[in-house]
Amino acid sequence: MVIDMKRLKEAISNLCGKGIKIKKAKRIEGGRNSALYKVSDCKNRQFALKIYKKKSKFDKRDRFNTERLFLEYVRKYTHAKNFPWVVNNCPDQEWAMLSWIEGEQPKGISNELIYNTTKFISDINLQNGDNKELYRNAASEACLSIQQLTSLLKSRVARLYSKKPTN
Repeated sequence: MVIDMKRLKEAISNLCGKGIKIKKAKRIEGGRNSALYKVSDCKNRQFALKIYKKKSKFDKRDRFNTERLFLEYVRKYTHAKNFPWVVNNCPDQEWAMLSWIEGEQPKGISNELIYNTTKFISDINLQNGDNKELYRNAASEACLSIQQLTSLLKSRVARLYSKKPTN
């Protein structure tokens, strides 16, 4: 996704006004709905700065709030490890600064990856707390019925089968 430098500079300026001085920003590849940067502040702390695609007259999805609500829900109601939290944000400019988690994308399928993925899916679908807000602001791939989940899982499994196993 293309995010112009003006929006990145606005986010960094906004953070500076909040006492967080960003000294380095490196674009991380990927993301169709947002631009992701690995940023470092003057204390050498690392964060993820995520700048969301703005709403348009053709696409009115509120990606910023949808993800913010999901992150808050996961932090509050699951035991997920290695999950980012919102450090700072600006709803008006549609960006969020998240904790940075060091790691790399899986290169294939392993039993541990399958276990951790199914555990995470199970945890977020337990009826803990008030998830009405999540349903009201569901992401575009959210599955609110067993039929939707089955369809999504079939397409995801087909994509997984195209990868080479690691064990």
